[in-house]
Parts: sequence; structure tokens; C-alpha cells
Amino acid sequence: MIPKPGWAEALCSSLVRVRRISEWIGNPSLLAIAAGEAVKLALYATGHRGPWSKQGILRALEERGWWYLAGFRRRYLQDPRP
Repeated sequence: MIPKPGWAEALCSSLVRVRRISEWIGNPSLLAIAAGEAVKLALYATGHRGPWSKQGILRALEERGWWYLAGFRRRYLQDPRP
């Protein structure tokens, strides 16, 4: 059984991904990933420790009253593209 990473490890990996946003700007298909990592980073910073499922993240955004981000997340979840 593989242990789940703690929130500090998850935060570090998210920071690394967000740092690469400048590399992703030239590839629009990766921008949604960069945006998702930025949202996760904001949730980490405000104390969210899970669940990290797609719906769990949406719920956390709504609970914080981050309606603008929640709207983006909702559209992302409805997008049929891979």
C-alpha cells in the first residue's frame, strides 16, 4: 500500500506545477491544468486538506464563497474535452 502524501508534500508539488505556468502559456491545452493547480494552491493556503476529488474541490470553493473560481471549475468539469 502506497502512503498518501501529507499536505506539505502536496503543497510542494502544487507549487512546482504552478511555477511552470510560464512554460505552459504556449500550449493552451495545458492552461486548464495550470489553473487547476493554482486553485489547489489557494485551497492549501487557506487550510483545505481534502477531499481532493474534482467535486471536493468545487465544494471547497463554494464553501469559501469563491463563486468566480467555482464557476470556472464547474465549466471545467462540464467540458467534454480530455
